[in-house]
Amino acid sequence: MAVHRGWGLEAYLAAHPHPDYLEMPGRLQNLTVGPYGDRAGDVILIAHNGDQKEVEGRYYFASLYHSWHGSPSKKDTQVPLILAHPTKSRAVLESQVSRALEQGHSVAAVTRLLLGLREPENAPH
Repeated sequence: MAVHRGWGLEAYLAAHPHPDYLEMPGRLQNLTVGPYGDRAGDVILIAHNGDQKEVEGRYYFASLYHSWHGSPSKKDTQVPLILAHPTKSRAVLESQVSRALEQGHSVAAVTRLLLGLREPENAPH
């Protein structure tokens, strides 16, 4: 299937649902905008390489290969968040995580969280 301008990912996913592709339109938008958006490339290929349980349902457009790049699938999207801090209590850490992630889960949210962990406990928010 040829993809052309005007064929939005949201429309494609509405016609071909992939429940395992978590927040895919927003993730691609975040990847391709901003000061480094030009580094994302012109083509993003989504093949059935990790979202199909059965190997027979997968295809790559090439011979068998191994890749260390992520995919839009749930297993490559979800990352455990484990926090520890030498002086901050569990309640304080939970509060900081909630504040950092209230606008959604993203690399920017984790950055906000990490910066917040560097602040003293009594710093204004």
